[in-house]
Amino acid sequence: YQVFANQGVGVRPQFFKSIIDPDGRIEIPIKHHERVILDPIATYQMTYLLRQVVTRGTGHAVIGSRFKQPEYPPICGKTGTTNLCRDAWFCGFTPDLVIVVQVGYDTPKPMGKRMTGGKVAGPIWADVFGEIAITNDHWTMEFPVPEGVQEADICSRTGKLISDTCDQKNHRTYRKAPFRAGGAPTEFCD
Repeated sequence: YQVFANQGVGVRPQFFKSIIDPDGRIEIPIKHHERVILDPIATYQMTYLLRQVVTRGTGHAVIGSRFKQPEYPPICGKTGTTNLCRDAWFCGFTPDLVIVVQVGYDTPKPMGKRMTGGKVAGPIWADVFGEIAITNDHWTMEFPVPEGVQEADICSRTGKLISDTCDQKNHRTYRKAPFRAGGAPTEFCD
């Protein structure tokens, strides 16, 4: 998920950003190992989809409703649950931060009915993020839009551009859905 938060660039995790002596001089330069893992446009599209999990899906009740924009940065993520609810997780990220919470027993066994990622891991994630939010005085408030992205408002029922019909029939719509330039639908919902 760090790759999505970092516009497709993977960075090898490190414990240290730099080592500085008492006089403020860098003693040992730290090499940052990073490389492009995913296409930036595909990464932005996936980020948009993972944002929907928090704004409308299984992460909304616990996370999306609590940390709304513009006060907080956009939060994206994915809930997950294994068979028989043995494990549950929420992997969530903003443009600046990635937090992963996994819940389960050390010796695998079911946690109980309906012990899903949104129900057990999501609240833990929200509490951790809430504590970080108290101490963070600035956030990156948007994911950068890569060159070559075309945004369009889409009707979920037809996959076409939204029209007045969508509002009249209460179709769910996706605003500013990202497409590779030239790839957005051209027909309107009928």
